Amino acid sequence: MDRVEKIAGRRRLLLCFDEYERLEELPDESRTRILHFLRATIQHRAQWIVLLSGARTFRELKPYWSDYLIHVTPIRISFLDPADVDHLLRQPIPDFPNRYEPGVVEAILTETNCHPYLVQLTGQRLVEHLNSRRRQRITLADLAAVFDLAIENDPFMHESWSRCNDDEQQALVTLARGSQPPASPATESLRKRELIKIVNGHYQFVVPLFARFVQHQT
Repeated sequence: MDRVEKIAGRRRLLLCFDEYERLEELPDESRTRILHFLRATIQHRAQWIVLLSGARTFRELKPYWSDYLIHVTPIRISFLDPADVDHLLRQPIPDFPNRYEPGVVEAILTETNCHPYLVQLTGQRLVEHLNSRRRQRITLADLAAVFDLAIENDPFMHESWSRCNDDEQQALVTLARGSQPPASPATESLRKRELIKIVNGHYQFVVPLFARFVQHQT
């Protein structure tokens, strides 16, 4: 790190740990050594910015996380604004031609609920889908095919599902089948992770496309 700082000069440096909570899977000695390193970097190397990204907050993990990383500022990243997503899809660059049949963009907004990853995934898969067919106009049938592919193969869907424990998965299955799961620590955990929400006293999936994934799983 000393050598990197000399090369970088006055520029800031970013050290990023994605899925940081997976460190809990390491042996205690290895994890403690890494946490000591992170705390020392944050406190004593002002040139470095340390970014820890993951699906869980420190409060959802064991207490030692807050003890080691007391100076870390939490920043919650959630869903995009629908108007921003609409603009991104219709005008990714100036003078972008209209490629969508009526209802396609609205369906993307609804099914993804403007989830950043799923919006990006849908756009990418639509481009690949049309290129393979040498077409430039997107139909609702094209979108349905892309959504079906996401439900079948996308790692984000499987990762979101696999991170749920048995009680959480059962609550999701119950909801996907049209019934209401009882309020429990499982539903509260799912709500905090923005997989489900409460509307008029009833649980609903936050992302309809993920609801379809759960239905497909069962």
